[in-house]
Amino acid sequence: MKKKFIVLSTMIFTFFSMTGIGQAQLRLSFKATGGYGTISLGDINAVIKSKDNMLKDLASIYGYTKEGALEKINWGLNFEGEFILNLTDNLGIGLGSGYIQWKKSSTASLIVETEGTINYNVEPTITAIPIKISVYYFYPVASRMNIFLKGGIGYYFGKITLSSKEEMIATLYRVKVWQDFKVRDNGIGFHGGLGFEYNIVQNIAFFVEGEGRYAKLKDWKGDVTYIDLWDQLTKKRSGTFWYYEFERYGKYYSDVDIREDKPTDPHFKNLRKFECNLSGLSLKVGIRIKL
Repeated sequence: MKKKFIVLSTMIFTFFSMTGIGQAQLRLSFKATGGYGTISLGDINAVIKSKDNMLKDLASIYGYTKEGALEKINWGLNFEGEFILNLTDNLGIGLGSGYIQWKKSSTASLIVETEGTINYNVEPTITAIPIKISVYYFYPVASRMNIFLKGGIGYYFGKITLSSKEEMIATLYRVKVWQDFKVRDNGIGFHGGLGFEYNIVQNIAFFVEGEGRYAKLKDWKGDVTYIDLWDQLTKKRSGTFWYYEFERYGKYYSDVDIREDKPTDPHFKNLRKFECNLSGLSLKVGIRIKL
């Protein structure tokens, strides 16, 4: 925690140090951005895909009918606000923060003739709040238009909520089992982008930009709540978020769990701390107000 605080403090100190350098020609602007982008995610998408594959295998082995699919997350929303200090006509430095969210709910069902239906629902929500420092280079291509390049470093505060529900509906009874994971992590990431802006009026410009982001968080911690409405049982555990693969029906499937200590089950393979890859590409639009 101390090391992360030092990194964050250094980023903010750098921005204000640069502000002091440019006092002689201080020109400040505010940039507001919104957009849509891709994400890698890594382990979460691997678990969702694996669970859907297991349902397919169950349907094939026992002659069940599978309907629907558990779907991976591919896209998310991105919002950001940033102050940019122009040190020269072409060079600027920005300090900003934002909010990124990826969310998807999907359901798959196994229909068991004469017995009932088993529904599986998965709903992951991933959010990240970055604090970013960026260096800008503006190049004028017309009287009202600039092309700009940017690149920098960010510190990302991540949160994951992963809910999974299993419900069996039969003629005489209904069974529900819920699992809710809530975990957090934070760490450093990098970004770079290219865009163009058009000056609508003297102090307001419209812009479009593409941005690439690299950020991989590998030390998630939190808690899980397990609810079995059939046995009226509720359990809660806290600790580290683990990723592993287990064998069933002659194949290996991915899953996650929260334990205070590293699991020691000899039947698990590829057991390690859970990773969430926030890397991706985004297309954003917005306005820049020159103060």
